[in-house]
Amino acid sequence: MPVIELFREGYARAVALASRARLMLKQGWGGGHPKAIDLIDAPLRARVAALLLPRPLFVALIDGDTEAPTRDFRNLAELEETRITLDLLDALGETLLTRRGIAPADILNDELKSLEVTPRFSTLLLTALAWHAARGEVRVDRLPTEVVADFLRTVASRRTADPEAPARTMTKLIDTLAAEAGLPRRSDAALRAFGATCLDRLAVDCATLDPGMPATPRVVGCLRLA
Repeated sequence: MPVIELFREGYARAVALASRARLMLKQGWGGGHPKAIDLIDAPLRARVAALLLPRPLFVALIDGDTEAPTRDFRNLAELEETRITLDLLDALGETLLTRRGIAPADILNDELKSLEVTPRFSTLLLTALAWHAARGEVRVDRLPTEVVADFLRTVASRRTADPEAPARTMTKLIDTLAAEAGLPRRSDAALRAFGATCLDRLAVDCATLDPGMPATPRVVGCLRLA
C-alpha cells in the first residue's frame, strides 16, 4: 500500500475522533456550554483539547498532572488510546450528568457563585461515591455535613473504616452506574480504572481525617461540600 494511502487512512481516523469530541461537548453531555471541557480532569482535558485543534493531535498521558506536548498521531495504538479516553468521558457524562438531569451549567454556575474551583469529573464521581455509600443514592449535588461524617466514618477515614472499604464501595457504585446506563464492556472497564485513580485523591484528602471534625473545601477538595 502506498505511504500516502496509509497517511490518509490514519488521518481519517484522527478526524473521526475529533468530530466525536466536538459532538460530545456540543450535543452530548457538554450541552454546548463553552466551559464544559473544564469538567474534564487533567491530563485527559489536554488530550481532548488537542483533538479540537484545526488539525487533531495526540497527547501522551504521563505520571502526575504534568501534561505532555501535543504531536501528530504516530500509530494505531495512539488512536485507540484516545478513543478509550472518549469512551470514558462519555460514560462519565452519561452516568453523572445526563442521567441525573444535570447540565454542565448547573455545576459551573454553582461553583462560580461560590467562588470555588470548578469541580472535575473526579470530584463528581467521589461525591456520588459519598452519597451512594451513606444514603444508597446516586447524586452529585453538594454533600451536607451529616452525609460527609457518615462517609468518613464508614469509608474514607483510616481511623474508623476498613482499609478495603474505599475500593469495595467504589466497585458497588460503578456496578450501579454501569447497570443503570447499560455501559458496554470497554466503557465499564475505563470507568473502573478511572474510579481507582480517584480513590488515590480521596486517600490524600480524607484518609487521616477525624470523622467528628467538620470538613471544609480547603481541607477536602475532592468532594462537593454544602
